[in-house]
This record gives sequence, structure tokens and C-alpha cells, in this order.
Amino acid sequence: MIVALSIAAKVAAESDGEAVSQPEDAQEGLAPEEEVEEVEPPPGVEVPEEAPVFRVRFESAGRLQMEVWLDGEPLGRTPLRTELPAGQYFLTASADAIIPVLQPFEVGDGGDQMVILPTRPVTTENYLSVSQDVFRSLVHFPENPHLLLIALYLTVDEEEAGRLLERADEKLEQNAALEALRARYHLRGGRFGDALRAAERAIGIDGTYALAWRVRAEILAEQEEWERALSAANYAVVQEPYGWRNLRTRARIHTERGNERAARLDTERADELYEQLHRLQVREP
Repeated sequence: MIVALSIAAKVAAESDGEAVSQPEDAQEGLAPEEEVEEVEPPPGVEVPEEAPVFRVRFESAGRLQMEVWLDGEPLGRTPLRTELPAGQYFLTASADAIIPVLQPFEVGDGGDQMVILPTRPVTTENYLSVSQDVFRSLVHFPENPHLLLIALYLTVDEEEAGRLLERADEKLEQNAALEALRARYHLRGGRFGDALRAAERAIGIDGTYALAWRVRAEILAEQEEWERALSAANYAVVQEPYGWRNLRTRARIHTERGNERAARLDTERADELYEQLHRLQVREP
């Protein structure tokens, strides 16, 4: 059974009842080089005795790296596949500049499932409502550390980000997303040394995490270390080739290095991917 998830009725209404629509170059499924990770169920998920177990596969509609959590426990990063006991869960999924998934999720209704997570961008128009949804969920589920990370993705206030980081540090250890977001927090504050160390910790935890490489590229670009910045941006694009923000970061670096043709190609591709995300249509399961 294919399940297309949405975080709000508003998103579903915008789809006019249409099924999931993939970008043209994504309609045939995963790219051949994209490997689906097999992961264990989160340790905090309780398995009732003799509960039926189903295979569940998570993908993101825009082929972005999305962090998937169940009941406040990390499951993995898309694309991934796991086995879960039948039951009700609270599903959260996140990526940078993407509207997070925050909703109940049922396993076992119809057998094995493929879950396609929506990847609609956060924009100036929807930022307030998305932020309100996240912070409302944080009030209701204060012990869910993923909600702290999701809030960190969204906040632009330095004091608020500092408080969220302190709370996240109390609940999480060795988390690549936390370190990447800490790096961005320090970068925004002009603390380049602290930012670079945090980005390198994120990469040390998970070298396939595109956001960590992109933030590292942004830090090095601010320091005008263009060769090292380009190398980091290249790693980000390799790990997440459909990530428009990776391409925009690399385009900026190409421009600073005087490579206008490469900058133009990256910018055009980034704009194309961003527009595709806006055209993706997702309906409620």
C-alpha cells in the first residue's frame, strides 16, 4: 500500500485531490545509484507480544534527505526501509527549509507500506503557520527531541536558537543534525571557528549528511577559503543531488571563483528543482 502523507489539511486542499505527482526525472522511482538503507526499529518502540510486523519503506517526494522519527525516536534518513509492528505512532520527518511532517501514523492497515513524505518548501507566506504548528507540537510533546531539531531548522532568532540547542543537548548525543544546526547557529553569529568545529563533528558522526557538508561550505565561503568551500559544496551535492540549496551554495562559490558558466548551470538546476517541489501534489492517506 502506498501512503502519501501531508502535515495539514491546507496542503491536501491545495492538491485538489490529486495523487502524488513526482518530478519528471523522479517518476520512475529511485535513481539507480540511490541505495535504500535497511534500519532497525527505534529502540523506544514497544513491540506487543505476537503483534504482526510489516515492512515499511520511507521515501521523500523530492528525493531529499529527510530525517524520520517515530514516537520521538530516530528511525533513519530517507530513503530507508524497516520492519515495524502494527500499531499507532507519532511520525515526524524533517529537512532543511521543508515543511515538517507532524502527524499520527498507522502501521498494519493493508499490509506492507510505502510512505512518500511531502517535500513542500517553507516560504515567506507559510512560515508563520508552519512555525506555529511546530511550537504547538513542542508544547504537547515536550519530551520529543526531534521537535527541538525541527524548531531549530525554523527559528531565525539567535536567543531562541541558543535555548533550543541547550534543551537538545540535554536529550541528544552524537546527533549529526544537531551539530549541523549548531554550526549554522554559530555561523549566523559570526563565530566561524565554533561553526567549523560543529560542522566537522556533524560530518564525523555521519559523512553522508548533505546539510553538514553544505554548512561547512558556507562557513569556508564566509572565510573566503574558496577551494575548500567548493570541495565541501561538491560533497553536499553528491550526497543530495536533488537538494536545491546545495546547488545554490555551490553556485555562489563558483561565482566568487570566477566560473560564471558553472554558477549559471547550478543556479538554473537549483531553480528547476525548487519549482518542481512546489508542483508536487500530496493528498491525505
